[in-house]
Amino acid sequence: MVVIANNKLIDNGAETDFTIATDEISGIDWQYVKIAYGADGVATIVEAGTGLPVDAGLTLVDMDTGGGTVSRPAVGIYVPASGGPVLVPGDGTYGLKTQITTMPAAARTTDAVAAGIQTDAIMNGLAALTPKFFSETVTASDTDEELVAAVALKKIRVLALAVQCGGTATDITFESTTTTRKHKVPAGANGGQILPFNPVGWFETAAGESLTCTTGTGSSVEISGVYVEV
Repeated sequence: MVVIANNKLIDNGAETDFTIATDEISGIDWQYVKIAYGADGVATIVEAGTGLPVDAGLTLVDMDTGGGTVSRPAVGIYVPASGGPVLVPGDGTYGLKTQITTMPAAARTTDAVAAGIQTDAIMNGLAALTPKFFSETVTASDTDEELVAAVALKKIRVLALAVQCGGTATDITFESTTTTRKHKVPAGANGGQILPFNPVGWFETAAGESLTCTTGTGSSVEISGVYVEV
């Protein structure tokens, strides 16, 4: 055998010698070969424009609509109840897309879905707001009594409120600082008002202003509430 750089000349004995293509990598000669495919007795050379065949049994199916081919990247294989497997398309940026179109039958006596109310925070968009509390006795004929101090750039949103008047009818007006009425309770003798928990709030001050109240003549008033700073 005669060695030729990156190739080998094969001594074919009595027949004509021939050269095979090789490449030396780390002291070892690797032979170059061409890839072909086909049935017995047939060879199709893989070249530009003639690639390897793809199994036609796998079809890229749009799982969002339940059918049709799409051009999105395939991120998995789905095996339906009948027929062969199909490729599951995904999103080129976010990966696999799924869509639930049916839910299994459920009975109230055997299946349940429950949700718990969190008491540590109220969500305002993506911001978690901590519930806070206030409670105060306000005398009759008190003007602009501060219930919650102002917070810079924040609104004071009242989520729940309890107002109880004494033995004489009294009006209670809730205000944003000293000027803007937000809510009024015309309480009769020993009367008042309960505003239960409302996640979106009953009323709120302007940003950067305190929550105050003004009482009419009559009796002192007990006021308690829950609020968040928005």
